[in-house]
Amino acid sequence: MFMRYLMICAAVALTIPAMAEPVESPLTPLVQTANGVLAGEDNSGRHLTGLIQQLLNEANANPSDSLYAEAIYLSLMLYDSLDVCDFDRSLCERLIQDSPASPFTKAAFDKIWNDLTDMGANPTQGSEFALEMALEANGKLSCDFFRIGFDPYVDEGLWNLAIDAGVRYLHSIDDLYDPELYIEVAGVMLKAGESDRSIELMNELVTLYPKHPCSVRGRTELGLIHLALSNNTVAQDHFSQAWSTYQKYRKKDGFQDHEVVYYAARALWESQEHSLNSLKRKLDDRISTRDKLVRRDQSRLEKTYELIMQTDPSFSAQCWMRIGDLNLAFAEAHLREDYETIQVGKIDEQRNPYDNSLEYYDAAQAAYEKAASSASPDLSSGTRHWSELRMNWNSMALHNRYDVFAREADVVYTWAMDVWKHAPERSLGEEGFSKRFEMLVDRVFPLVRESLYYRQFAFATASQHPTEFKLNETWNKLEQDMNGTLKLATDLCQTQWDATSATAIQLSKTLQITGNPAAVRTMRETLINQLEHSESYWKEGQSAIADLFDSYLACRPRTESRGEWENELMQFHYNFAAMAGSSGMQVESSTANLDHLDPIAQTLKQRLRSMAKDAARAEEAALIQALEMAARFNINNEAFANIYGRLREMNPAQYPSLEVYRASRK
Repeated sequence: MFMRYLMICAAVALTIPAMAEPVESPLTPLVQTANGVLAGEDNSGRHLTGLIQQLLNEANANPSDSLYAEAIYLSLMLYDSLDVCDFDRSLCERLIQDSPASPFTKAAFDKIWNDLTDMGANPTQGSEFALEMALEANGKLSCDFFRIGFDPYVDEGLWNLAIDAGVRYLHSIDDLYDPELYIEVAGVMLKAGESDRSIELMNELVTLYPKHPCSVRGRTELGLIHLALSNNTVAQDHFSQAWSTYQKYRKKDGFQDHEVVYYAARALWESQEHSLNSLKRKLDDRISTRDKLVRRDQSRLEKTYELIMQTDPSFSAQCWMRIGDLNLAFAEAHLREDYETIQVGKIDEQRNPYDNSLEYYDAAQAAYEKAASSASPDLSSGTRHWSELRMNWNSMALHNRYDVFAREADVVYTWAMDVWKHAPERSLGEEGFSKRFEMLVDRVFPLVRESLYYRQFAFATASQHPTEFKLNETWNKLEQDMNGTLKLATDLCQTQWDATSATAIQLSKTLQITGNPAAVRTMRETLINQLEHSESYWKEGQSAIADLFDSYLACRPRTESRGEWENELMQFHYNFAAMAGSSGMQVESSTANLDHLDPIAQTLKQRLRSMAKDAARAEEAALIQALEMAARFNINNEAFANIYGRLREMNPAQYPSLEVYRASRK
């Protein structure tokens, strides 16, 4: 068995060819020697010349040898050590042609380029050499050499040299590795002010490479150039073709590269800028917001901006900005249209001219909020191209959001003042200002509170970046509006209260002089009516003013401004209480001269005293309400002290000293 196994092994061995002995390259000893020389082992000039000739002869005889590229490179380095540079470029050119993929080819190029440029200190001095080598090479190597020669001209602003080099290269290479070089050269032409040549070169690009990803950027750039030249129709055509090309080939290789996607989205964005401006002009020309074509354009624009964001999310901030602008334009158009339908002097209490516009204002500010919070490209880096959008969309959106809230507040407040402007005046013979006062508290004050609602959001937005907003100026406007509104109520009430006090004084003086009940019959009826209206104004007015103050506090007012309002709030109660108390005392004192034997006089006396009690009750009610209001808003000023002092005079047992009361509130 064992012998049989040995025979099988022998048979197998006979079928395996003998391993060939490795054949040494004829270039090996020469390459080893050259490396040794360059390492410093032998620097004999005569020896080097012969070694170089041997290296070149053997390399010529063995062009497919694995050491071929190294041999040519070592020949170049040996010539350099002899300070013989005549062969530098020819040897580098030979490597480029014969061994483009060899690392020795790039090393040879770098050696010559470094010598020419003083190790890169003066790169333009090596540009001509790099550009010549670019014409000798192919593919990526050619493109790399071109950039090494072209970029220094651009960096130094040598536009004519850069343009000449670029055009020569583009028109000399049959199979261009990177067609986007057309765009770079065309960009230099733009910098040199040669827009016509730039357009011509870009058209050449999109004609030669219609299905290449670079055609998307090329079309977009053409559109941007024509847009800068005010050739809007041609620009829109290029933008449309850029987007169409991307849509048609977007699933093919290269079309999902970030830069291609960016320029596709940019093309669609620019085309919508034109559409948005066109729609705005229609609205400015007073084409109805209800027009079917206008509504269609609005819907299409919003959907397109959403598509741009889906294509390239880096456009989110600016797309949300434009959606906000679109809604803002519709808000203003609706406001104008609805104002035109209102007849002056015939204000419908159930309808406001801004009702339709508020929906669009709200949509605008919501879009601006999204724009402000969307990721935005880094603005600190340099622009990739002259046409790139470089705006701080986040900051712009924040300002626009503030402006929309402020605009809504202004719109509502303006309408409040329009309503007040047409409030009914007091009719002849009518006591008080009932209808006018009702219009004030039922219509004007709620509108002002609504305006404060929007003002509150405006200030909240501004407070995020107080250094970017003129908060003091904005506060001054708000307080001017608020003080004006408060003055409407206080002036109207004070007029009524002054009239009531005057009637009470007149009644008292008349009875002091005549003691005749008949002489004051009309005055008594007038006084009763005036006291009722005065108390009604106080009750409704104090509630309306307190609600307004509540809304005002939501805006977080400045401390000094709040103090003024607190004083006005307390003073409103105090003025009514003082009027009621004074009128009651006047009426009470007027009964002293009435004849106690005259039944008519005695009846009048009872009625006047009842009226005086009602006035005293109204005074106390106003003071107590002021006390509750002070607790609600934590008011502790001089006007409050006067109110509390008057209550203590009226009922010292119920109201302890002011210090004790203040301590109990802590």
